[in-house]
Amino acid sequence: MLEHVTPGPPMGKDEYRAAIDPLRRRLFEQQRACWDAGLGVVIVFEGWRAAGKGKIIGKLTSRLEPRAFEIHAIREPRTYEKPLPWLRRFWLAIPAYGRIGIFDRSWNRRVIVDGLDGKLTEAEIQQAFDDINDFERTLADDRYALIKFFLHIDRTAQRNRLEELAADETTSWRVEAIDWEQNERYAEHLEVIEELLARTDSEWASWHLVACQDLRRARVEVIGKVIERLEAELAERGLEDPRHNGS
Repeated sequence: MLEHVTPGPPMGKDEYRAAIDPLRRRLFEQQRACWDAGLGVVIVFEGWRAAGKGKIIGKLTSRLEPRAFEIHAIREPRTYEKPLPWLRRFWLAIPAYGRIGIFDRSWNRRVIVDGLDGKLTEAEIQQAFDDINDFERTLADDRYALIKFFLHIDRTAQRNRLEELAADETTSWRVEAIDWEQNERYAEHLEVIEELLARTDSEWASWHLVACQDLRRARVEVIGKVIERLEAELAERGLEDPRHNGS
């Protein structure tokens, strides 16, 4: 799947501003429409390290009503969580109807991280795929719009970005050993990620693959896709914005 993700031409500042400002205003309107209609929204971000996930999430949320969204940065489960069903902590983080939950990494880490590190047997990996698909289908069958992004850069672009971050004393702290390790084992990670994308791409929870060599273009693409999906979800579910239905 990722071999077909090709970056477009770099977007200039003027072109970017002309595109991004109307999108952010429209997204704010869509947030209010989802709130009024009681449609929960779950947005998942996976991707390569140094792909620009933080900057994209920052721009996505910059004009949203802060009381109606939450960002969840997913890390290793806490000690007390490890004996519990592995999806429990994600169920607890799902937003209430009308709110937006943004996941900076997600339940997919069980395959991407634990599977690659040898923490799971082959049978456990296969069960994880089934659990992920069941989890996402349950959300989609309820009053939730599920939008998933994978942010893609190639190995060379990733290394260049890591070197740039490491060379600047104001950003060098952000580069960890795990970042360099992923770049060194890029081919192994790619194999696991390709399987994840293929096995969890569904009609109700499809993956949107975003080329992130140019972050301006990536931001525009992500926000535009969120708006497109929310408009479609509201229309398909008959959850029109009450402000515009004549009542």
